[in-house]
Amino acid sequence: VRLLHGLGTPRFSTLQFFDKLLRDVTVAIFSCTEREALNLGRFLAEAFGLLHHWKSSRAVYEKECKALPGFSVAVKQQTKRASYEDYMTVLCKWYGRLAKTFVGALESKEYMEVRNALHVL
Repeated sequence: VRLLHGLGTPRFSTLQFFDKLLRDVTVAIFSCTEREALNLGRFLAEAFGLLHHWKSSRAVYEKECKALPGFSVAVKQQTKRASYEDYMTVLCKWYGRLAKTFVGALESKEYMEVRNALHVL
């Protein structure tokens, strides 16, 4: 993701990638094996490390994100980019979605879902 974003790959939306990734985490936690849950946790840690880096300051965001097509608001119209405030809003939405996912998994009656959630965390 970092490479595709950094290269400014046309038609690759970094924002949509993370949105779809975090939408599918619930299914992955429930259906993966113990080893896959550990690997998913490592992957999410790396992904959120990148998101947190971009969140760290407006200057970092302006330098690494604003000018690249991965932060376009629409895939077909690549000229309008997400502002820093837009990014912060969507990032808070993703954090909230992830928190709901893990709370739901940890409160589940299914042993494997609880276990996998702990492994991912």
